[in-house]
Amino acid sequence: MAITNRSIQQIIQEQVKKWELACKLADGKGAQAYDPVITISRQPGCNTVDIAKKLSEKLGFDVFDKNLLDMVAENTQLGTSVMASLDEREVSIAEELVKSLVDNRYYSAYKFFHHLLMAIAAIAQHGHSVIVGRGAGFILPPAQNLRVSIIAPLDARVDNVVRKYGVSREDARRRVIQRESDRQAYIRKHFNADMLDPMRYDLTINLAAQGVDAAVDTIISAWRARKAQTAASH
Repeated sequence: MAITNRSIQQIIQEQVKKWELACKLADGKGAQAYDPVITISRQPGCNTVDIAKKLSEKLGFDVFDKNLLDMVAENTQLGTSVMASLDEREVSIAEELVKSLVDNRYYSAYKFFHHLLMAIAAIAQHGHSVIVGRGAGFILPPAQNLRVSIIAPLDARVDNVVRKYGVSREDARRRVIQRESDRQAYIRKHFNADMLDPMRYDLTINLAAQGVDAAVDTIISAWRARKAQTAASH
């Protein structure tokens, strides 16, 4: 079933209510344990949707993809609601992060991207989330997220697209190559970085070497290690 802008908006509104309820329940009980989020960068044609879904199921995390992030960035009312779900300290942290990115010119200073940065910073403050795409791993400080890159050989990714969309191999290959070029250009333009640079990630997984289930287990193990490391440093 196709996801409409209205249904995306409803998902975001429900998420904000969930955050607000969590804040009320935590009020007066002291600070919650700090948990890094998981950010996923992926080559087109990888089974990232399945990976994010299984991470959500096993960790109880919320998943934010390109559609959700773009809706928040484009809709002023939704963006305001997301920021309103933070307390004053969390808002300050999010604003400082965005200011540092602007000051260092890590991204193009368009209004849309300012809103996008604020949305991702807000999600990271709430924690317990998987953020897929939109350069989230290039936005958040390394200590605040586990940066995962999902890759696979071109032929394997083309096969995935053929199976998923029922298109010819020629059409699938063209789609994969074009989309990968677009994603690389996006990261270069807005973050002055190479999407394929392995040093930009904490974990790189080749799905041709280990399937979705093994990849999910590997990510969870790495996340738990990062969580323990982060907790020990606070």
